[in-house]
Amino acid sequence: MDAYTDVLIRRIRALSSLSGIRQFSSVYFGGGTPTALGVRRLCSILDEAAKAGLAGNAEVSLEANPATVRPEGLRSLRSSGFNRISIGVQSFFPEELSALGRIHTVSDAKKAVSDAFGAGFSNISLDLMLGLPGQTVRRAESSVDEALALGVTHLSAYCLKLEPGTPMYRAHPGGRGLPDDDETADIYLSCTEKLSAAGLEQYEISNFARPGFRCRHNLLYWELGEYIGLGPSAHSFFGGKRFFFPRGSSFSAPFSHPFSGAEQENFDPETEYIMLSLRTSKGVSRRRLPPGGAELLSQCASHGLARETEDGFRLTPEGFLVSNQIISDILLKGNTST
Repeated sequence: MDAYTDVLIRRIRALSSLSGIRQFSSVYFGGGTPTALGVRRLCSILDEAAKAGLAGNAEVSLEANPATVRPEGLRSLRSSGFNRISIGVQSFFPEELSALGRIHTVSDAKKAVSDAFGAGFSNISLDLMLGLPGQTVRRAESSVDEALALGVTHLSAYCLKLEPGTPMYRAHPGGRGLPDDDETADIYLSCTEKLSAAGLEQYEISNFARPGFRCRHNLLYWELGEYIGLGPSAHSFFGGKRFFFPRGSSFSAPFSHPFSGAEQENFDPETEYIMLSLRTSKGVSRRRLPPGGAELLSQCASHGLARETEDGFRLTPEGFLVSNQIISDILLKGNTST
């Protein structure tokens, strides 16, 4: 961990050699469980990021597993500049946590939120999973109620996706024992309604926030802003190019440039604009839709899957459930027309 932290700090220092960098408006420590790195290392990394040019009002987020945070550590993180924490609760039912292989308990989750508030965090997000084994609408709503009762300012609710090679994939071959698509849709829609009624606005497919607490860092991704990702598997969009560090040892290899070892990705700005914008409540501009795109979204609107905005279209919660198909159809129309 010390060796990794040292490489990461040296990569951050090397960013000073790049042109076009002014100030960073946000920093996000995420992917997996960064709190496993330890408070001292996390604070040293953030300190280096601040030296690289961190805006005074920057949003500094940290993902956390409830079982890996302690009151004294949270106080140190907050005093060092972390001001937003995202806690991976996933569920408030022990059997659902067990099915997910989580190492924390329901009481751990509640205590982590309480301790975060006590440490001075006022911007606290929770992650919940929908479509878990045996989950019903009532149980999912109960987890949402528990989250709301804790007073958090942001909630991410993700539908479970089985990944090949994982224990859950092996335990549920072909999705056996999981809610089917219709049941999962009912769970998702009931939770979005409950969150909306509680004053949290849905600003992206899986993200809900109280006014003023949208995640600024994630919005940067969805609005095609520039960002720099450092670490194995981290992706970046900088200087009009997309690139990433592959999994493996290339990130730690000797380097002469902050992006040494990174590989470039294909990037089509118009395709990504449609794909990312239709994930958000803002939606797409009619002017940037390919031929036939507006007609298709008008048809979606007639079926309750989209709504027309002043500038274009946005998807409804029902539309979000089938957004992959809608986006694919729009892009296919654009490719066919050319």
